[in-house]
Amino acid sequence: NRLKELYDELKARAEILRFLSENFPSYRDLWKTVIAVREKGVWEIYNKVKEMKIPWE
Repeated sequence: NRLKELYDELKARAEILRFLSENFPSYRDLWKTVIAVREKGVWEIYNKVKEMKIPWE
């Protein structure tokens, strides 16, 4: 079961990166998103991405 959780998290992280590459391709925006994931968690940022919102706000 832990393996599925890890796989799901990797898929979410990949989706976040894809969203950034298509909408916010700068290194600065990537870095702000990395910090947001660290502070708020992958799933909160993933949900923002699914809603097409700016991930770090």
